[in-house]
Amino acid sequence: ISFNNFSGFLNSQEIRRFGSSAFIHAGNLVTATTTPDLHLKPHRRPPPPPRKSPPGNPAHRQAAGGRKRSRRFILIVIISLASASFLIAAIGIFSYFSYRRRRKTEREKKWSISQPVRNPLRVEKSGPFSFETESGSSWVADIREPTSAPVILFEKPLMNLTFKDLIVATSHFGKESLMAEGKSGPLYRAVLPGDLHVAIKVLEHARNLSNAEAAAIFEELSQLKHHNLLPICGYCIAG
Repeated sequence: ISFNNFSGFLNSQEIRRFGSSAFIHAGNLVTATTTPDLHLKPHRRPPPPPRKSPPGNPAHRQAAGGRKRSRRFILIVIISLASASFLIAAIGIFSYFSYRRRRKTEREKKWSISQPVRNPLRVEKSGPFSFETESGSSWVADIREPTSAPVILFEKPLMNLTFKDLIVATSHFGKESLMAEGKSGPLYRAVLPGDLHVAIKVLEHARNLSNAEAAAIFEELSQLKHHNLLPICGYCIAG
């Protein structure tokens, strides 16, 4: 670029030749057609955008380490919550099955047929006989002599048992032999002679049946065979 007469001013033709963009980094330009302004501020480049740190930069490694620690902390929190939830669920399941097992054991123990307490019993020779239950109610066997009511057995018909044997086997139909109380009458457990473990159901509200009708019904019920039903071994009509 030539200066005219070394006056320090550029020829406007020279600027058009190169274009104004060629002098961006050259400071202040004053053409010949303009008057120099000594108060013009120098051109400043805009600050460059912030550059990302290269992977090998310590700042980059520090930021990456912080992200890893944050992810590790979140992972630890999630694992801790999952472990606590699993532990609570395991405790709840264990408690539930323990409760079920305890209830089942108590129910089986209550319904188990075992030898009742045998106390020296004095059976009155003349009735009727009244027996009291745990709830305070009572039922009556309306007979004069307990040996006058035979026990009719289907499976062991040669055994000679009477209502008196039932009284002795259940400790006078005492509370220690009582298994349950139902709408039709109480239920007792007993062990008859010959190591015959039985449950004795008292049909207190079946007094409107005659002896023949009751015997026919028991005969029909004795023919029912099912693994969920206790077989009827026999019956005794006392009163």
